Amino acid sequence: MRDLAAERGVGIGELSNILAQNSADDGAIVDVNLDYKTCEVVLGKYENDASMLVLEGRQPAVMASFCSEQVPTNTQIPFRVYLKCSVREQALRYVGREVSEVARMEVEKYLPSNEMYETMEDVLERIQGQVFLGQHGKMEEIVAGFRTNMDRDADDKVRFDQLYGEECHYRNEKFYDLVVDTSFIEEEEKLNQVSSGWMEWLVENNFGIRQ
Repeated sequence: MRDLAAERGVGIGELSNILAQNSADDGAIVDVNLDYKTCEVVLGKYENDASMLVLEGRQPAVMASFCSEQVPTNTQIPFRVYLKCSVREQALRYVGREVSEVARMEVEKYLPSNEMYETMEDVLERIQGQVFLGQHGKMEEIVAGFRTNMDRDADDKVRFDQLYGEECHYRNEKFYDLVVDTSFIEEEEKLNQVSSGWMEWLVENNFGIRQ
C-alpha cells in the first residue's frame, strides 16, 4: 500500500481516500490486487527458502484465514497475532513516532491516564488548540496527522466492508489466534506473551503443520 502511494505521489492516507471514493472501480481493483498479492506471500510464493515468514499489516490475518480455508493443499497453518492498545496509547505512540518523544510527553499532559477516551475524537477535543513547550506550530501538525489517520481508518473500513462484508475487518478479533493488549506493558512483556502464546499454539496445532 505504501509502495503504491509512493508511485502515485500521494500519502497513504490520501491514497485510502482516493480508493474509497472510487471503490466501485479502480479502488476495488487495487484492493483486490493487493490482497491477492498478500495471499501469494502467505502461501510462500516469494519466500520459498524461508523457514519462517513474519507478515505485518492491516489485512494479512484476514487473508491468511481465507487462504487456510480455501487452499487445503497449503501445509502450513498461519499463527495470527493482534497487538492492540487503548485509544490514549495509540495517540501517544503516534506522536512519539511521527513527531518526537518531547512532543509525546507534552501531549500526555493533556490526556490524564485516569480518564476514558473511547475514540480519537475524544483525544482531538483535548489537544486541539493547546500550545506546549518547545513545540511551536507542532500541535497543528499533530491534529492534522490524527485527522488523516482517523480518515484512513474510516476509508479502509468502507472499502473492506464493501469488498468482503463487515465481518472481514482487521480489528475483528475472531481472525486471530492470540490477542495481546499492549496498553500498559513494556516491550519485553509483549515479546514474552507473543512467544509463549506461539509455543502453546504450536503444541495444540501439530507445530503448525496441517494434518
